[in-house]
Amino acid sequence: MKDIEGQMNLFDILPNGQDTNEPPALLRAGQDVFMVVKGDVTKYMVLDETWICGENYSERGYRLQADSGIYNATWNKSIGVDCFTDYESARKTAEAYLIGKDVIMAESITPIETVAYSYIRGCDKRKMIAFYSELDSGMVYIKEFMTYHHMVAAEKKKKAIKQFMEQMEFKYCDVEQIEYEPHFKNMYRVREQKNLWMYGEAGYGAAVG
Repeated sequence: MKDIEGQMNLFDILPNGQDTNEPPALLRAGQDVFMVVKGDVTKYMVLDETWICGENYSERGYRLQADSGIYNATWNKSIGVDCFTDYESARKTAEAYLIGKDVIMAESITPIETVAYSYIRGCDKRKMIAFYSELDSGMVYIKEFMTYHHMVAAEKKKKAIKQFMEQMEFKYCDVEQIEYEPHFKNMYRVREQKNLWMYGEAGYGAAVG
């Protein structure tokens, strides 16, 4: 039977399964990408979840997951800027950021003593860990249960450890002291010290190097 005049055929809308008016899918499920935040590079896998967004629906987003289980997202406009499909390009971008920045690299952080605690979070059964490490520099490296990794100057160490021990989890959760070998992160100088933090990890917005 002849199509009604003006009627659109399904394949006029969805050639090869995709609307030609949609932004292209530049990443595929299962693909590895490398995200750059300041001077840090993290590998993620692209998940089978993508969406159209932005002004006039001109942008495409993708859900990502790191080996650690942490989720993230990226967009077409980020590819080649802070999201790369090859590690080498990501590494060069990260190294370029580090030039002239006040950054303490993870491999140069030397702990003298580490104190750590953990509990199992009720909502998702995730093992939560908080620790502080006194360093050979006199500073203290801290990761509370619900904060970014950060470092505090030697003269503020006692106050920082006191605050650490006053976390509400110690009062309301079944916290126990554990043996723990910390995995340090690159530390970037904090722009405005509104708290005790002198350095913070890449994801902390006030840390700029």
